[in-house]
Amino acid sequence: MTASKYVSRHLPQIPKKGKKEIPAYRLRLETYLKNELTKLKKLHVGSPDDAHTFLLLDRKIADKPVRAFFAGEIFAFIRRSAQQEGLLLHTEDSHLFRQVIPFVTEVVISIQYFHNQILDSKAGVTCRNKKQIDQNLLSANLLKEYLYEYIEQETAPEHAGIITRYVRRIFKYVDVGQQTEKKWNTYESFEQGSYKNRQFHPEIEAFANPERVAPLLETLRRFYPERGDYADAYLQRIALTSAALFVLNAEMILELSGYTGNARQPILEFAWFYGMMQQVINDNADVVPSRFNHETTEKTASDAFSDARNHNVTLPLFLHLENMRHVPENYEPDLVKSILQRPFHVTLTNREEERMFLELRTSGALYLSIDIGKYFAAMAQNCLTDAALSDCQSLLSLCEVADWNRYIYDCYNKKDPHNKRLRKRYKDSPLYAAMSALTGHAKSAAVQHQMVNP
Repeated sequence: MTASKYVSRHLPQIPKKGKKEIPAYRLRLETYLKNELTKLKKLHVGSPDDAHTFLLLDRKIADKPVRAFFAGEIFAFIRRSAQQEGLLLHTEDSHLFRQVIPFVTEVVISIQYFHNQILDSKAGVTCRNKKQIDQNLLSANLLKEYLYEYIEQETAPEHAGIITRYVRRIFKYVDVGQQTEKKWNTYESFEQGSYKNRQFHPEIEAFANPERVAPLLETLRRFYPERGDYADAYLQRIALTSAALFVLNAEMILELSGYTGNARQPILEFAWFYGMMQQVINDNADVVPSRFNHETTEKTASDAFSDARNHNVTLPLFLHLENMRHVPENYEPDLVKSILQRPFHVTLTNREEERMFLELRTSGALYLSIDIGKYFAAMAQNCLTDAALSDCQSLLSLCEVADWNRYIYDCYNKKDPHNKRLRKRYKDSPLYAAMSALTGHAKSAAVQHQMVNP
């Protein structure tokens, strides 16, 4: 049985008839986005047969777009909170907040996907395929110009200025994050310790500050004293490449609506933790073999292990390298480390993929990385349950993907003869106990608050 029968990759599954009501906004969202896409395509001045410029955006809209849903639900939560607090908003324009901004968010991520395919050599966009690289660059440039024109066309001048400012800031932060990844999150930087020399502009330093999860960092430093600080570099990078889009999107909606109530800071904190959770899940998904055929809008199944093949030390790879650091030399050779030392973007055989998948579970790294994703989800949920100003169930449900998704299913599937044994070994480890305590503390705080404020 496939994991897709259990859970969507992004959004909570539509419940069976009679169990609970399906959010009306979720049902209408795809229609809203398609209507806005029609307007955007009318701005196209390129070749009439150019299907590539809108290719990723078309796919995103048809694939349960989580970022659009996030944007729409953030505004819905703001409006409910303002009503409960007796605050007036500058505007409650439904078209702006429930259609235009969610659509803008999906266009932004589609542009970033064009760039990511080049930077990460995904979906066949490799150095051996210059035509595809050229096509991606040109499509991204055109789509960005159409986006700015769309914003001017569909929103009032005072709103267009605010939206454009935040869109540019998102692009800037993500690009700085990509630079950080290519310079400080590489295997070479990891081994040489050069990541310790990284410096950021004060604006970036403040935004990407990983001390928001100080207990997690302290735990990792305790277990990995030699390279524990690398976790800081990794978290700073994903704060820029992933969390920035969610945080700045929420901040933009707050500014446009004029909401200054008690839920303002909890909303921004939720967005930060949620964005961090999303990237950890994505990095874990990268180390699932291609035989599971997990394709997304951005990548194909054959892109499995692209981080290792690009020498990008993500969270599961970092944890694996550290867990294996003091393994006796006569132990079986570490293929994960070997791939990180090979030439860039080597092709892996199916056997190599399976062995790497097994190594990452045997070392406990993949299970620990999954649990860290759950920790970020618990912290995100805690932000809103602490606010307790209005119904936030739709936003909280977005975090359920950390507890169960199609990638986790592949790591827990009992039909795999290794999973039960390796899971038990991990659960008997002090690392599991430490992470369970951290996540349990966050979850219990949320539950206690809900009991006090039902």
